[in-house]
Amino acid sequence: MQITSSLVANLSNYDKGDYRRYLTSHLQYLHGLCELSRKTVEDDRVQLLSQSLISSELLSENDFDNHFKAFRERHRANLPKLFNRLLMLILNVNHGNAFMPTLGTNYQYRAPWLDGHNWTYMFTEALVYDHNCSCALSRHCNSDAYLFKNNSSEMTLIEGMKIGCTPSESFHQSTLHCFYNSSCLHLLFGNSTVPLVPNDSQYLINTTIDELRMHLFLENWSMPLNYTAYFLKCSPSICSYTYVKKFNLLYWIISFFSLQSGLSIVFKWICPKLVLIIFHLYIYLKKKRNNSIHAISSAITAENEDFCQSNQQMTIHQ
Repeated sequence: MQITSSLVANLSNYDKGDYRRYLTSHLQYLHGLCELSRKTVEDDRVQLLSQSLISSELLSENDFDNHFKAFRERHRANLPKLFNRLLMLILNVNHGNAFMPTLGTNYQYRAPWLDGHNWTYMFTEALVYDHNCSCALSRHCNSDAYLFKNNSSEMTLIEGMKIGCTPSESFHQSTLHCFYNSSCLHLLFGNSTVPLVPNDSQYLINTTIDELRMHLFLENWSMPLNYTAYFLKCSPSICSYTYVKKFNLLYWIISFFSLQSGLSIVFKWICPKLVLIIFHLYIYLKKKRNNSIHAISSAITAENEDFCQSNQQMTIHQ
């Protein structure tokens, strides 16, 4: 059974200040906020699962936990901002363009001819709530919510609930205190509704809807981590990379002088030894050459002597 079934279908039967004119709108708006919050979180979860973690090396388990804890805190702070940005845009556009809700809670039409004027047109007049707050100047104007008894000016305060320029804005400034109180629920819905249990929620009963909205109506954030799965998936068997390095004149100048300095040290050490080796090699080759020349000269001399003796013998024989 719907909790609003006890309300009169024609809301105009209630006094303009009677909270029952707002109740259906508030409950529908609360349901819409919860659904939008759920969809936002679900879409964000799908997007997160499609992302990749890229690091220069395999993270240790401690670094892995610290990385995702920091990421979770950043994400927890940023996601509600994305959720609220669109909502605040809609509320500001509605107020800036002076849109009138069906309940006529921010402006009312005035008929000048009822005041004795001969004007043939109607104009709108901004409603004023507590502390002389005009809906023409602010969308945050509100007053406490009351129930009016039938055919009576007697009012009963609905604790925690507000009425204001628009049902949505006044509901943001309301709390769910009434939904934790069986007597308050009885005033609104009869005996068919069971009150909420405060121990089932981390939020206090006087937490405003605006605060709940800022936390996406979430009781807690859970991001389970599995380092074993990460390790098995990301442990590299081989790594390689290529990169294109641009020409850097300063780098080449420094490299050149560094090389020159290094070569100077090397040559300073090796040149004396190299000269000494070349000198000994030269001496060795020179000695070897002299020995060869001496041997050849001796052989030629011996041959000449033999030749001379042969000539002498031939002369005597003749």
